[in-house]
Amino acid sequence: MKVNKRSDGHLDYAGGGEVVNFNTLRTRRGGLYEVTLSDGTQVWLNAASAITYPTVFRGHDRVVQMEVEAYFEVAADTARPFRVQVGDSMSVAVAGTVFDIMAYKDDPEIKTTLVRGAVRVHEGISELLLRPGEQAVVAQGGGPLRLVWKTDTAVVVAWMNGYFEFQDIDLQTLMRQIGRWYDVDITYDVHFDQLKLKRITGKFSRTVRLESLLNELGEEGMRFRVEGTTVHVLP
Repeated sequence: MKVNKRSDGHLDYAGGGEVVNFNTLRTRRGGLYEVTLSDGTQVWLNAASAITYPTVFRGHDRVVQMEVEAYFEVAADTARPFRVQVGDSMSVAVAGTVFDIMAYKDDPEIKTTLVRGAVRVHEGISELLLRPGEQAVVAQGGGPLRLVWKTDTAVVVAWMNGYFEFQDIDLQTLMRQIGRWYDVDITYDVHFDQLKLKRITGKFSRTVRLESLLNELGEEGMRFRVEGTTVHVLP
């Protein structure tokens, strides 16, 4: 097995090899990483995420285990389905397709969004077959799968292109993403009802300094105070 590490840090597993080892790749908060698996599948990991994968795929299927959020461009191979295991009970099975899985522990739901191709999502006894632009949603901890139609996939995968992009989301969802990317803790000096009432739509670069981003959000009527590695959301 030949492993190439490019100047940008990207890992590329090329060629065959008889010995199968398993690697786990983790990104820190504020990090993003790309890896090409031995079958040619490309995986992008968002901040504070992880993937466990074999150095070479053997047998009748291709299986990886992921945590948190990853974007997959799966190399087509109808004879060997590609399966992503998420936690203990959820899995996503494909032959060759493009999709995103978001499963942050502090989010209330796990979301699988199909960009291109087709995927079959399993959670316990529940199963959904997704078409492009559809999303499978399940509560953290399990439960029935829910289908969301006409998902804006460009918004879902904006993180890969260096952006935060939101459409009518609540303030807590926004601040969770900011906390992960800038590696800061978020505290709320504001009543819970106010958090639910405030909805945000917008697109912001992930390359700007935290203070600049908070200033942009301040123009939308929100107030913040930064103390060290903690951001206070103010009334």
